Amino acid sequence: MLRVSICDDDVATLSQLEELVRQYLDPGELCLATYSGYGEFLTTRQYVDLLFMDIDLGDGCGIELAKEVKKTDSGTCVIFVTAHPEYVEESFEVEPVYFLVKPIRPDSFHRAMDRAMERLAAERQESRLTVTFQNRVSAVALRDISYIEFSVRSATIHAGTRVLRTYEKLSSLQQRVDSRFIQCHKSYLVNMDYVIVFHGNTLELCGGAE
Repeated sequence: MLRVSICDDDVATLSQLEELVRQYLDPGELCLATYSGYGEFLTTRQYVDLLFMDIDLGDGCGIELAKEVKKTDSGTCVIFVTAHPEYVEESFEVEPVYFLVKPIRPDSFHRAMDRAMERLAAERQESRLTVTFQNRVSAVALRDISYIEFSVRSATIHAGTRVLRTYEKLSSLQQRVDSRFIQCHKSYLVNMDYVIVFHGNTLELCGGAE
C-alpha cells in the first residue's frame, strides 16, 4: 500500500494531481488523501510515503510545512508544486524528489513519479521502525536511531535531531530492531554503530550522549 497526500490550495491543480496519481498507481495499492490548505493538512495528516506540496499556500508556506513533515517522517518523499520557479533553491533543505512547475505537464508528472518510486524502493530495502504515539504514526530508519530510552509508561527514541515517543514496551521494540541494538541497561537499547567509548558500565555515543 502506497500512502499519498496532495496539499494545494488551487482546486484545479488539486484535482489534476489527484487524477494523475490515480492513473499512475494501481488503485488497489493506493491510499490517497487531499488537502486544500496548510491548516487542514496540519490538523488531519497522517504518515505518508509521498507528499505533493504546493509551496505558495494561501494560509502558510509549503516549504516550512514540508520541513515539519520531515522532522517526524524522514522517509517521506516530497514533490513540490508551484507557479514560482524562483523558490527552487529555498526548497533544497527538504531534499525534494522533484519540483513541478504549474501548469503541470503530464510528462513532467511522470518523471517526478518515476523518481519518487525509485527512491521509495530504495527506502523500503532499508529497515525502518514505525511507532504510534497519541494516534500519530511516525517512521524512522534504524540506522538513524542512536538509542532508545524506556521509562515506566513510554519509550523515547533518539534519532539525530528527531525525538519520537511511543507507549511500546522494551520487549516489544527489542523484537522489532536488529542486531545493531543491545540492551546495556534495563532502561536502554543502544545502537552499537554509535558507540565510540566504553567507560566501565558507561557507553559514550557520537554526539556526547552517555
